[in-house]
Amino acid sequence: MFGSAAKEVEKLRLGDAHYVWQDGQLLDARGQDVPLRAKSLTMFSALLLERGKILTKDRLSEVVWPATVATDESIARCIAD
Repeated sequence: MFGSAAKEVEKLRLGDAHYVWQDGQLLDARGQDVPLRAKSLTMFSALLLERGKILTKDRLSEVVWPATVATDESIARCIAD
């Protein structure tokens, strides 16, 4: 579900920095890969695709950690990434 729109190229601005979201990867303005853990990329994809909406902890857990329940620490770590 969340990976399907990842094939599109999208230009993003986060603060003063510019990025490109392409094929499930976050690239900086120079086209270099921004190294993020797989779970952080999955969460970023979910938040990007559902922007403007509130995603509950349960929904994030379902999307990012489908076989388990995410802890507050796990969610906070992905957001911090």
